[in-house]
Amino acid sequence: SKAKKNQAELNFELVVEGNCLAYMLQEENKKLFGKIVSKANVVLVCRSSPKQKAEVVEFAKSIKPNMVSLAIGDGGNDVNMIKAANIGIGIYGKEGYQ
Repeated sequence: SKAKKNQAELNFELVVEGNCLAYMLQEENKKLFGKIVSKANVVLVCRSSPKQKAEVVEFAKSIKPNMVSLAIGDGGNDVNMIKAANIGIGIYGKEGYQ
């Protein structure tokens, strides 16, 4: 059907910066953001607070419960995000490790 054809053509990754993420996680925007996140192959969060990083992992898991989440971080500010994900990877980098 035409609907299936349109869905098959959706193949994208989403990059969200902290200020945008704060806006998208406001209650009135969550439904739209959830629709976008649920269709994305990858959601990459950058320039965001440690709390936002964890929130986006938890949000994605809440809208797609069967999804396996992966979080990769290189500093102490990534710990909560890594713990929130199904699979968490901490990289020893410039910021050190915890």
